[in-house]
Amino acid sequence: MSVFVSEYGALMEPERQALDVRVRELEAKTGMSAHIFDESQRAAATEHNALLKDLHVCEGLLAFFERTVQFQVGWIEWLQAQHAVLNQYRFGTCEIPKIVPAERLVEEEIVANLIAQNDSRTNIAIADASRRIAFETKRDSDAMKTIAALTMAFLPATFVA
Repeated sequence: MSVFVSEYGALMEPERQALDVRVRELEAKTGMSAHIFDESQRAAATEHNALLKDLHVCEGLLAFFERTVQFQVGWIEWLQAQHAVLNQYRFGTCEIPKIVPAERLVEEEIVANLIAQNDSRTNIAIADASRRIAFETKRDSDAMKTIAALTMAFLPATFVA
């Protein structure tokens, strides 16, 4: 679990660093900062619209990172709860629940769906084979018509000769 969280955090780190740089630039331009930096280049009045757009973009990115962290926290809490339940099963402090009839119905429905999928595949194979047989039958029929036409043309002459 911790490996997954650290890997996910490592994937998000470049984006977080880029956002930090962007926020520091905006703080320097606005003069509003929680940190004191050596260089401060206040934005001119003409740059107000661009600065406002940058602030909105950063606000959206911060909201995204906030939701990501909330998801990670919720996911970790869920995993911890599952781990606790598994430990209860492991140490015998909790009885493994029996399958209730509703769950059996779900299992039966899954099996019925799998059977239906298998039947569909079989029907598709039969339809494909029938199509091929029909094509071959048409070809044979054309050949038989040709043979019949030749026979009608040459048989009377053969009989006379």
